[in-house]
Amino acid sequence: MYSLNPIGHAETPFSEKFGIPRQASLLDNIDSAIILKAEVHSLDSLDGLSPGDLLWVISYFHLSKSHGSKVKAPRLGGNKKVGVFATRSPSRPNPIGLSLVRIKAIEFEKKKCRILTTGLDLVNRTPILDIKPYLAYSDFGKSQSPQWVQENDFEKPKKIEYAPLFLSKLDGLVKLELEQLLNLLDVVFLEDPRPAYQRESERTYFSSFYRWNIAWKIKENIVYILDITELK
Repeated sequence: MYSLNPIGHAETPFSEKFGIPRQASLLDNIDSAIILKAEVHSLDSLDGLSPGDLLWVISYFHLSKSHGSKVKAPRLGGNKKVGVFATRSPSRPNPIGLSLVRIKAIEFEKKKCRILTTGLDLVNRTPILDIKPYLAYSDFGKSQSPQWVQENDFEKPKKIEYAPLFLSKLDGLVKLELEQLLNLLDVVFLEDPRPAYQRESERTYFSSFYRWNIAWKIKENIVYILDITELK
């Protein structure tokens, strides 16, 4: 047995797993942060990192509860399985995640350090185990994705429409908060976060972002944002 101590945690808009885009690259314009523990960070430990740099973020999927030798990959419709090591599923023998993010800024305030980033595809408060620099000369591979991924792509929604009820509740939001929310909704819902086996369903879903709960559905490849309520 080995013991690993997190160096900090993720700070993201996502309060639950459902709705998070399946790859970090889809969040390259969504702000997030890595909050480092006081006992592991210092000016020296971050020397050499600058805004614009890419980082590999190694995380611990603390909400993952089970694993098997095969998992139901989203692209396979929820009925077929593929080997766990051929996927990036959080249900793994060791629930460790890997995300590629870009540094926007590094802030020090008293004993707190925040690495502001884009591209962090994690539930808020996810433990961070380590960060490592991306090296363009060695990290960029020329190989392709596994064959099963290429063969099971799916059509994405074409546009988003906002219901009058949803729009009527936006008056109380300040401009910055409104921009952040609408930007995030574009990123998340145009990637269709529904499980693959529910892509023909027109049921209403609920997803939580920032301090809001969003009601939505997809019909004939159009996303309809139905309602917004504040999380309690």
